[in-house]
Amino acid sequence: MQIIKVKFLKGDAPAGKAYTYYSLVAVAVGDKVQINASAVGVVVAVDVPEAEVAPYRNRLKAIIGPLNTPPETYDALEATVAQSKYCLEHGVPHAAPKSGWCLRCNQNIYLPGKKACLISDYKVERSVLDSTGISVERAGQEYITKCPHCGWNFWE
Repeated sequence: MQIIKVKFLKGDAPAGKAYTYYSLVAVAVGDKVQINASAVGVVVAVDVPEAEVAPYRNRLKAIIGPLNTPPETYDALEATVAQSKYCLEHGVPHAAPKSGWCLRCNQNIYLPGKKACLISDYKVERSVLDSTGISVERAGQEYITKCPHCGWNFWE
């Protein structure tokens, strides 16, 4: 997870001051990103030090993702089928719960949810971030062994 700075786009040009966000996927300076449902911006800084955002890190939001990637599809049933096909094609056992529900955090791994993350090394402080879940496309391309929301290993 990266801490980035983004300027909102007005037309095709970045405008105003840079705002700080979390990015759950790697982005580079100059990438256009979808900030929220209606706003688009351009990344102006990556790998912002945690010390710089310490006073307000509990209020930081995550961007939706880069614009240059096609939108992912979230459908629990289709993703379960895609993961089953992947496991059959690659000869590996189906590790992810077939119902899609993580037994540890009680969230569906194939749908967006919430993720609690440690935000301080010296104090136990937690921040709740949006978690993307596992898309239909991702379920058909990789072997799923951990919950995207809580990180629980399904083999334990």
